[in-house]
Amino acid sequence: MNHRVPQPCYIRKLPVEILSKIFMLAVHGTPRKSFRSVMMMPHELASVNLHWRTVAICNHSLWSSLMIDLHQVIRNQTDGGLTLLTTMITRSGRSSVDIIIRAQQGRMSATEEMIALQILNERRTEGSSALRLESIKLVRTNDYLSRFWLFCPGIMKMVDGFMFAALIGPTSQDAPAQSPPLPKLRDITLYGVHLDWTNFLHYTLGPTPNRSPTVSNSIQSLELSHHSGEVRPTSDEFTGILEACPRLRKLVLRKSGPLAGLSRRVSLPLLQQLYYGYSCIGNDVGLFSGLHAPNLIKLTLNSESSNLSGITYSPTQDDGEDDKADDILKYCATHLLFPRLQELSCYHINAPVNTFTLFMNAIPTLLHLSLYGTPNAIPALLPIQNPLAGNGIPVPCPALQSIYMSSNLHKDSLIGTLKERSKLSKGASKFAKWQYGEMWEDDMTVFFG
Repeated sequence: MNHRVPQPCYIRKLPVEILSKIFMLAVHGTPRKSFRSVMMMPHELASVNLHWRTVAICNHSLWSSLMIDLHQVIRNQTDGGLTLLTTMITRSGRSSVDIIIRAQQGRMSATEEMIALQILNERRTEGSSALRLESIKLVRTNDYLSRFWLFCPGIMKMVDGFMFAALIGPTSQDAPAQSPPLPKLRDITLYGVHLDWTNFLHYTLGPTPNRSPTVSNSIQSLELSHHSGEVRPTSDEFTGILEACPRLRKLVLRKSGPLAGLSRRVSLPLLQQLYYGYSCIGNDVGLFSGLHAPNLIKLTLNSESSNLSGITYSPTQDDGEDDKADDILKYCATHLLFPRLQELSCYHINAPVNTFTLFMNAIPTLLHLSLYGTPNAIPALLPIQNPLAGNGIPVPCPALQSIYMSSNLHKDSLIGTLKERSKLSKGASKFAKWQYGEMWEDDMTVFFG
């Protein structure tokens, strides 16, 4: 009678460090996994045997992806749904965590709000996890409603209490705010979700810190997107928000921000990226005139114009010129706002060619240009022929290394412009040699040198 000899299990002989690394790859190594599967995988690994359980529990980073469906918890009328999440929060230790809180669209009930904020205050190893919170992102899924001037639905317009009150502790109108209440907070994204902006400034960001270069506790990335006109921050409120973020590196404004510009000049010496998506309302020049960002490297302009009835309007070459884009580009050019700009992206910017010419000649440090539905920027790259200039003809954007165009509809115009540019700029040998490639069906990229 044949007896099968049991095969040795080599995985038992693996060092704990290697087994822990395998666990990390199983949980976080596949980017296409759903967030829920990432959350459940550590529990499955810890259920195999005692050795695996010990290794899994000791690896705090394994338990760093947390998710809860608040509507399901409320519907079941039990806190049993929080048991799994509480376990993961405890086991995550001091590692950084990613938290997704899912809720039904509509007014959040008092119970849901309590649970949501209690999650972030759940005790882990020492103190509150809120003290280690680094990023907050609140998204309203139906951003179409932001195209209306009036906030919809109206019953949700008023924001009661202090946002993140459970994180920053008890607050009082008479008591001075602690600075900073969330010392690790670096990134804030508010997409279609508005706050009581005054309370957000004083009780979440804390009082304006010292503007000296040694300031370390400050927001580095701020995004305000898709806010209806009546719930946007006022000029004073938004100016105060920017002043409370002296170390801001990235600012995104998409159909949001103050309608009347900034109320006073704000200096952001560390700001490197600015995304500005403007609509048919608001004083855009008032915003740029109050913003001092001499070290800006990347600028994105996007015409996200819409009328107040909710119908979007995307300007094309046949729709007439975009007066708001004309004003923005002229102001940036004549005041030399961004002397170190290296990357420029334009989405559906239909300013006149003369305005683009003025702007291109004001950014000599530009390295990369990306155009999306912006054909008038192409002829602005031609050198300006001035009979009084002698032999030398100034070349717009002399440091340019690449041009990306999202559509090849204007391919002939671009190639003709580049040929004329290389002919007229005899002193710039790098423009005599260029090549282009069509990576996808419609777009193309030109490289110089």
